[in-house]
Amino acid sequence: MSIIKSSGYAFFAVLPLTFMGCSATMVSTRGDSKSPYAPANETEHPGGMIKYSNHGADSIIRKRRENAYKQMYDFCGGRYAITSEGPRSEGGSAFPVGDSVAYHEHQYWYISFDCQKTP
Repeated sequence: MSIIKSSGYAFFAVLPLTFMGCSATMVSTRGDSKSPYAPANETEHPGGMIKYSNHGADSIIRKRRENAYKQMYDFCGGRYAITSEGPRSEGGSAFPVGDSVAYHEHQYWYISFDCQKTP
């Protein structure tokens, strides 16, 4: 019985990772605001920040990054430059394993980018 139980917990721990998909999420943008309170130079320096899950098989992570590239390209209407990137942790999930609790930290890869003017 305990083998089935722990296998079930392992299944539910992996399940969220399986359905995280191959897409990135645009976290913030600048340069597209229609606010009358936006800074005067906002439209001069459009860009933003995007993130994707840093967990899973290498092929899945590459697909997420490719999706991030496409979203940045689409937002900028063409050329863009990555200004910084790196990992960040965002919470996690706890689940019971026998008499203890296992914790899985959610890791994301963040990319900050600036749109480039086309020559």
